[in-house]
Amino acid sequence: MMADTSDLCESLPLEMLRSIIRFLDAEDLNQCKLLNSSWREAATTPYIWQELCEQLWKDKVYVPQKFRDMLHSDPTTAYYESKRDSTRDVITTEELLSFDWWFRFKEIPGAWYSDRDPWMNGRQPSLHKYQKDGVIKIKGEFSGAAPDRRYWQWLEEDNVKEGSWIQICQYPSYKVHRTANWGWMQQSELALLINWPIPPKGTCPELEDANLPKLPPSEDSYIYRNFNVGGINNAQHPLIQLLLQRLGHVHAGGFIFNMMGMDDDDEDEDEDVEINDNENNDEEANDEEGSEEDMDEYEALSEEHDDEASDVDENQHE
Repeated sequence: MMADTSDLCESLPLEMLRSIIRFLDAEDLNQCKLLNSSWREAATTPYIWQELCEQLWKDKVYVPQKFRDMLHSDPTTAYYESKRDSTRDVITTEELLSFDWWFRFKEIPGAWYSDRDPWMNGRQPSLHKYQKDGVIKIKGEFSGAAPDRRYWQWLEEDNVKEGSWIQICQYPSYKVHRTANWGWMQQSELALLINWPIPPKGTCPELEDANLPKLPPSEDSYIYRNFNVGGINNAQHPLIQLLLQRLGHVHAGGFIFNMMGMDDDDEDEDEDVEINDNENNDEEANDEEGSEEDMDEYEALSEEHDDEASDVDENQHE
């Protein structure tokens, strides 16, 4: 007659029982706790749960230190609380500032970005570091605008938790996500940043544009906050044109693209105006050496168009 298995297990020494069940996963261990007191004692052995924690965390990008500190005092709680925390998509200021962030553009903005983006072309992406004073310091090759004048702040909107959306200058806001390896991701319509080195293109399906977490529909979300220029409808992506024109130092239909913390651009524009004024003054001084008739003709043409006046003046001197 076959012996009762439950009686056999109960007769096993505790250490032998622990040696057997240490190969089980967390779910099976929890089932073992329900069998009887002997199994419960074996299934709650601290070093078994410590091993489970170490196995769970070994390939994870980020495990908060508070859970690592619990490894020897309460490994069971550390195991489950760390798993629960891995789905948290609200980042703290301390966490944001502590990480290095790797940046790349998406393909959606167009060839101008993808042709210049280092990651898109098999090169090392730029590294971004958030500072307490709101500055973002960038190292490496960066194909975006004004790398030395980038600023961040939490997005301030009704019903938006601090730490869930990040505003960088006046660009579309970044939504905070988690990655499968417990890392962090910031994603906007145009680009993304993650707190671990971005794998080469094509080697990590999770980070390909088509597989990224879905952003809220643009008409119902915060991603175009502070990006309306001159009443233009951003749902049609004129922001792309404005960015391109801005980077090419061209004014867009009389509008000037206003970026947070970019007062230096205004100073550059003032300097350009001052240089143009000086050039016009030099031309006028040369015109005074000509005849009064030539000067009258020059002034008349200047009222119609300054560029045409300059051409006429040069022709007259020739």
